[in-house]
Amino acid sequence: MRTVVFKEMLRQVGREWLGDPDDVTYSAVQKERMAGALSRGVMTGYEHAEWPEFIRVELRPFRPAWSTSEQYPIGTEIYDTVADAYYESLTVNTGKRPSENSSDWTLVECLDHYLPWSMPGYWPFSQVLGVYADDPGPENAKSYTINHDWRGAWVRACQQNQVWVQYMMLPPTFTAEEFSATETYALGDIRYFPDENGECCQALLDNDGSEVWSPLPFPYFLSIYAVYYACALLNDDPAKSAKFRAMAEEELERTYVVNKLRPANNPQRVQVTL
Repeated sequence: MRTVVFKEMLRQVGREWLGDPDDVTYSAVQKERMAGALSRGVMTGYEHAEWPEFIRVELRPFRPAWSTSEQYPIGTEIYDTVADAYYESLTVNTGKRPSENSSDWTLVECLDHYLPWSMPGYWPFSQVLGVYADDPGPENAKSYTINHDWRGAWVRACQQNQVWVQYMMLPPTFTAEEFSATETYALGDIRYFPDENGECCQALLDNDGSEVWSPLPFPYFLSIYAVYYACALLNDDPAKSAKFRAMAEEELERTYVVNKLRPANNPQRVQVTL
């Protein structure tokens, strides 16, 4: 998916809303209001149609991969990539690989085959469109029956440890709260990096359990709409707000028509290294 740098989106909203493209002059409150309005713009634009840019296909396990640095409470289920098996923790432990520590972990023989809505190392689901035994390419791989509840998507009659999932991404949420090297952050925290790459980034973990910051994609195809939508929310003048709302609706409809006229494109295939 083609993206836009988040800092540029703030500048565009500032230009339209405040008449000033220089984000140095914005107050912290103004920046956070703009970031929140842009997030709502992406969300409402996302809900307008089943955009192919937000559809992904990837191979996923049913539980998070075991990490050397994570502390696991009793009863936690994880996926051991070396053993290609699922284990449940018997003790509170850190750094003890499940397949090598039978006193701390027990093999899960009857796994509940559901894919959680949100799981460390993967983009959260908004909607699961299909679950397959193999990559759902031209050969039309076997598809599973799925049901949904508050935990995620349940895959029926499945015995595999990993499955291919086609899903709608959950739209990202943006912030203007800046990263600070003196703060401690948790997995999933989002911060703005104005002087480094101008992006909003989310705290993730790499394969060694170390913290990394991954940019949140601001979709290019919704960028003009999101600016107009944000300005409609931010303007206190009813006439200006109505003008921007009309411009936003017109832009979203134009984007939808253009999207339908484009040749069908394949969903993004994402390779996740566990």
